[in-house]
Amino acid sequence: MPRWWSSLRNSAFKDVPFVLLGVFIGWNCDVVCGVKGVSMEPTLTPGEYICFIPHSLLFLKPWMGLPLVKVGDVVVVKISKTLSVCKRVTRITSNAEAAHLWGKEYFENISSFDYAQPAGPRASDEATGYSESSYYDRLGALSTRSTDWDECISRFPRSSHFLWLEGDNAPHSHDSRACGAVPAECLRGLVLATVWPHFRVVQ
Repeated sequence: MPRWWSSLRNSAFKDVPFVLLGVFIGWNCDVVCGVKGVSMEPTLTPGEYICFIPHSLLFLKPWMGLPLVKVGDVVVVKISKTLSVCKRVTRITSNAEAAHLWGKEYFENISSFDYAQPAGPRASDEATGYSESSYYDRLGALSTRSTDWDECISRFPRSSHFLWLEGDNAPHSHDSRACGAVPAECLRGLVLATVWPHFRVVQ
């Protein structure tokens, strides 16, 4: 046990740390949550509990000249009242158009996808078949944007910043590569460490 802690516990202020901790938890009770999915393995595994700095305190960082979050941080994002996800921040921008272009790398809006080549009235069966085959081949190669995170995205149409989130276990992660960037205002907290079953700083 550190000497400073022993000295504090033997002083008249021995209960101050616990009082401050109680005030902190009472003001920001949303500081711990459980990990359920495998999308952040091996960084986080199902059954672990993580501790995070809640958004109610994170918003103070810009006042101190610090970014709200930075690339590489692990965060908890509140998608809806019943769903929160834990992912890693891989990109940040204040430009909504840039965030939209990031999505273009992974998905398309199929409704605006033009037909490859309309078959004319005199087109041969072979030409018509090739045109349709080409169209559906291109269509099948694209992915449509998932709407699973739209409740979060629609809450803040004019966000100050946009976060691109990905899981460390990429093949098993449903993240921005399917849903797009999310507004920074959707942040629930910045993950610091696992607190159960073992304490471990999350990096």
